[in-house]
Amino acid sequence: MDIDGKDDACGKAGRAATLPLSLSNDAARSMFVRLFEAAGDVILIFDARGRIEAANPALERILGYAPDEVRGRSLTMLVAPAQRRELASLIAAYAAGASPVIVGRGAHEIPVKGKCGEERFFEIVVERIADDGGPMFLAIARDVTERRQRDASLRSSEAMLRALLEFGTDIATVVGADGAICFESPFTKNILGYIDDDLAGVNALEFVDPDDRPRVEAALLSILAEAGKRTELEARFRHKDGTPRTLHLTGTNCLEHPAIGGIVINARDVTERVAAEEARETSDRRLHQAQKAARMAVWDIHLPTGRMSWSPESGTLFGIGADDRVAAQDQFFRHVHRDDLDGFHAALAGAVETRAENFTHEFRIRAAGGRFLHVRAHGGCIMDDNGVPLFLAGVAQDVTDYCLALETLRQSEARLTEAQRMAKFGHWELDIRTEELIWTDGIYEMFGLDREQFGATYEAFLDAVHPDDRDLINAAYRKSLVDRTPYVVTHRLRLADGTVKWVEERCATEFDAEGNPLLSRGTVQDITERKLTELAVVAARDEAVVANRAKSEFLANMSHELRTPLNAILGFSEMMQREVFGPLAVPKYREYVGDILKSGRHLLDVLSDIMDVSRVEVGKIDFEPEDISIRQLADACKVIVGGRIREKRQHFSVAIRRGAGTVHADPRLAKQVLLNLLSNALKFTPEGGRIELTARRTRAGEIALSVADTGIGIAPEDIARVVEPFVRVEGALARTHEGTGLGLALTKSFIELHGGRLEVESRLGEGTTVTVYFPAPAQARHGTAA
Repeated sequence: MDIDGKDDACGKAGRAATLPLSLSNDAARSMFVRLFEAAGDVILIFDARGRIEAANPALERILGYAPDEVRGRSLTMLVAPAQRRELASLIAAYAAGASPVIVGRGAHEIPVKGKCGEERFFEIVVERIADDGGPMFLAIARDVTERRQRDASLRSSEAMLRALLEFGTDIATVVGADGAICFESPFTKNILGYIDDDLAGVNALEFVDPDDRPRVEAALLSILAEAGKRTELEARFRHKDGTPRTLHLTGTNCLEHPAIGGIVINARDVTERVAAEEARETSDRRLHQAQKAARMAVWDIHLPTGRMSWSPESGTLFGIGADDRVAAQDQFFRHVHRDDLDGFHAALAGAVETRAENFTHEFRIRAAGGRFLHVRAHGGCIMDDNGVPLFLAGVAQDVTDYCLALETLRQSEARLTEAQRMAKFGHWELDIRTEELIWTDGIYEMFGLDREQFGATYEAFLDAVHPDDRDLINAAYRKSLVDRTPYVVTHRLRLADGTVKWVEERCATEFDAEGNPLLSRGTVQDITERKLTELAVVAARDEAVVANRAKSEFLANMSHELRTPLNAILGFSEMMQREVFGPLAVPKYREYVGDILKSGRHLLDVLSDIMDVSRVEVGKIDFEPEDISIRQLADACKVIVGGRIREKRQHFSVAIRRGAGTVHADPRLAKQVLLNLLSNALKFTPEGGRIELTARRTRAGEIALSVADTGIGIAPEDIARVVEPFVRVEGALARTHEGTGLGLALTKSFIELHGGRLEVESRLGEGTTVTVYFPAPAQARHGTAA
C-alpha cells in the first residue's frame, strides 16, 4: 500500500470537506453539505478507531451500501480481508499525524468489496478535519476500476506490441523529418546486425546503398510533403558486416500523430526473393540470348489436333507471324520450300511411327522478303500415360550461315589449292602417334613426285633435302619438340634430276596436357627465285660496301694530298697580301691576291669537311673525352667567329644554366661541333640578327648545347634532310649561300661518337634552333672511335 502526495482533483474535494462540522456559519455548513451530497466520489467521515460517522450517497451508488448501513461500523468492512490489518495499522498510525495522505495510488489501488461481493478498486485521500472530542478524518475514495482495466488492457497491448516488434520478421523504424532514427525495433539486429546504440540519432540514409540513396531520399521527401502519405519501394541496405541486403520499405507520414511524431517505416527483408527473381530473370535472359545467338526457336505439334506452336523467337528468325505461331500444321507448311515438303512430312511421320526420342531433319523455309533459310530441326516424341505419342517437340535452328559457309569453304579450298599451286606452296600434317604423314598436291609438285606412285613419309622427305641441310632440319624439329615452340627454317632440296631448290619450311606441334607431342603441322614454300635474288642483292651490297670504303679511303688520302699544296698557296697568298717582301705596285694585284686567299681558305674548309667525313666512314677519328669548361669552349669559338659576327653586326649572347658548367667530351670534336653550329647560324642569319648559345642540364643528366638564330629558317619537309651528307636544301638557301652541305652531317656524326644526339627545330622565315645532347658522364663513351 503506497502513501504519496495529494491528487489534484481529490485534493480540491478534500480541502472543501475540511470545514469543521461545528461551524456556526450557516452558509459554510450549507456549502459543505451540498458538496458532501453531490460528490461523484465516495466521501466517508471516520474517527481515530476507524468507525464510520458519515457517508455520502455515492457509497450506495458505487458499492451498494446505504449511508445508514455503514454508520458506526469499521472502515475495514469495505476492504478485502487481506487488506484489513494493513488498513487498521495505517489508520492508527495516521491518527497522530495531520497532513493529508493518498492511499492506493498507481499500481497498488485499494481493492474494496461491494455489497453484492463484486471487487472494485479505489484511490483514497485521507485528511484530518476536526479535533473537538477527539480527531475526526475525512476520506475521499475515487473508483479507479475502469481506469485500472484500461491500464491493464493498455499494458497488455503494449506487451503484445513489444513482442510483435521483438519477435516479428519485419523491421519497424521511426525517423524524424530530418531523417534521423528515433526508434528501431529489436528485429533490426536479426536482419541488418545493428543494435540501438548503432542507430540512435543516425541519419537513416547512411545505411542505404549509395546507388539507391537518391531514390530513398526522393521517397522521404515525397512522404514529407503530405500528412498521412504512404509510399512503397525496394532498396539495398548495408549490413553491419558490409554485405548488402534488399528491403521492401513502406513509409508513412505520422509526423502529426501525437504518440509518434515521425515517419514510420516498415521494412521486410526480401534479399532472397530479389536474388531468386534476378536469378530467374538472368536465366530467362540467358536462355533467350542463347536462343537468339544460336538462331534457334522452340516448337511442338499436338498430334491429336495437329496444332503446331512456335516460340516468339520464330518471328525474328524465320519470319513466322504471330497468327501462325499457334496454328494447324498445314498453315506452317505453307512456309516450307516446296522441294522439301515431302521429305519434311516423311521425317515427322517416321518419328511418330517409330516413337523416336530424337530425330534431325533439314529443310528450307521462306522468311520475310521471300528469302529461303536453311533450318535444322531437332525433336522427339512425348508420350501420354498409355505410351501413345502425344507431342512432337524440339528446336529449330537457322543453319543458313553454316550451309553457306560449307559451300564457301568448298569454293575456298578449290581456290586455295590453285593459289598454292601458283605460289609453289604446300602444307603437311604428321600424326606423331600413328606416324601418318599427309601432303597436299603442292608438295608433290614441288618435289617432282607423283602422288599415285609415292607414299608420303618423313624419311622420303629427308631424302629430298640437300645432304648439307638435313642436320639443320632434324635439329630444328627436335628443338621445337623439346621447347614446344614453332620453327621456321630455310633450306635446300635436291631433286632426283639433280635440280636444287630453296624452300622455306614452317612447323608447329600440338601437345597433350602431359606435354607429349600429338600432331605436327607445317608448310613448305618454294622460294628459289626469291633466294637467288637475295643472294644477288647481298653480293651487290658487299661489292658496294667495298667500293664505298675504297672511295672513302681515296677521298681521305686525296684530301691529305691536296691540303699540302693548298697550304703553300694560302701561305704565299697571305704573305703577298701582307706585302712581306715589298709592296705590290698594281692595286688590282692586291685585289686578286685577296680573292686567291679567300678562295683557298674556302677550298681548305671543303677539303677539311670531306676529310672528316671520310675519316668518320673509315673509323679513323681520334676520340679522347675529358671534362671541358663550357664557358672556355664558348669563348674559344667566339674568338674564331667574332670577326664575322662584327662584320654582319649581329648580336651574340651566351647563357650557361646552373649544373651545366662542364661537359665530358673530346675537346677537339666538341669545339668542331660548336663551331659548325655557330657557322651555320652566322651564314643563314641576316645582318642585325640574333644568335644565342645556351647550355643546360636535362632531367636525365644530359648536357644540352643549343644554338638559336633568327635566320631564314628551314621548311618542315626539309628538316630531316639537312643532317644528311652533301644535302643542300633547294631554293633561296642553296642559291645565296655556298658550302658543301656537310656541316650538320659532321656535327651529327661527332655527337653520335659521344653517344649523344642532335635535334633541329625551325620555322621558315623565323629562325632555327639546333641542339646537341652530350650524355651524362657515366653514360659517355670512352676510348678511340672504331
